[in-house]
Amino acid sequence: MNIGFMRLVVAAMVLVMFSGCAQAGSSKPKNDTAQSKQDVKLEKLEIVGADGNTHMFDVELATTPHTMAYGLMDRYSMPDDRGMLFVFTENKLRSFWMRNTYISLDMIFISPDGKVVHIHPEAIPLDETLISSQVPAQYVLELNGGVAQKLNIQVGDKINQRIFGNKLAH
Repeated sequence: MNIGFMRLVVAAMVLVMFSGCAQAGSSKPKNDTAQSKQDVKLEKLEIVGADGNTHMFDVELATTPHTMAYGLMDRYSMPDDRGMLFVFTENKLRSFWMRNTYISLDMIFISPDGKVVHIHPEAIPLDETLISSQVPAQYVLELNGGVAQKLNIQVGDKINQRIFGNKLAH
């Protein structure tokens, strides 16, 4: 056999092996059913609007660096009464992006006393453009895109949840 042919065979074998490793390491997005099979603890959260209406949600709390970094990535869907509440220790400007997030999200930025200070509606799935709180916020609530508008959630609305030290009305 000639050396050129041997190099070609070895290169082809390396390519096949690398391709197999890349596929084995890749992950497919999970849907909300796959996520619900994990041990996810949900907590109640209530939004009280200036219009007097209240809206209840079951939320996952993102309180660790890992849960904050991962957020709602790799999900294809989420029920409209579900969300994720990011709990930070400081009140400051916040920036999020939609990397590996397959569903549109409303990002509701919240002050330390539980008031909505900014809403970014319908963030675009998979978009890596930074989304800013525009004002300092200590918490961020992510809901399905369009829910804030549908429920008339506005800046100034009050959030009730145990982390704010207030009680749910219901």
